[in-house]
Amino acid sequence: MRNLIRFIIALAVASAAWACTEPNPDYDPDFVPPCSLGTVRCSEDLSAIEACQDSDDTRVYVETKTCWESTVCGDGVCGPDNAPACSVASECAEDLVCTALPMSRDELGTFCIPPPNELGTESGKACSTDAQCLSGYCFRRTCFTPCTETTDCPYSTECVELSVTIDGIQGKLLGCAIPD
Repeated sequence: MRNLIRFIIALAVASAAWACTEPNPDYDPDFVPPCSLGTVRCSEDLSAIEACQDSDDTRVYVETKTCWESTVCGDGVCGPDNAPACSVASECAEDLVCTALPMSRDELGTFCIPPPNELGTESGKACSTDAQCLSGYCFRRTCFTPCTETTDCPYSTECVELSVTIDGIQGKLLGCAIPD
């Protein structure tokens, strides 16, 4: 009797498994998406950052940021391409600005590069967006200029520690800011 019950149960389970779904011609068990959502990489020529996004039911890498002149993409961030490091604006040649850049996926630094926004406002002036600043960054309502002490700061700004995020990298930098 037990064997009969086992046979009936096994037959019912096999019948249910066999009839539970219809064939799906679009299903490919070997399909692997080309990327994982949110992952970042550098473009082939290292001039831009690309991120994996959904596009028409397919995942593809899409350019999210073009690296500035004198910067190059490495490890998914636009960092200095042989640009000299600086701690204050006066350490850069006349046609360059000292601005913040990622040095790696974990660290920020300041480097001399051509102005990211050639028509932008000079460092130390008031701003509301990054696009308004020659340095490419607006932190605490002030166009970014690095400093080591308040005497390095133009106008009525003061040297303070700024908590900033650039290309997803968080860090602290000394920079001039309008006093609170």
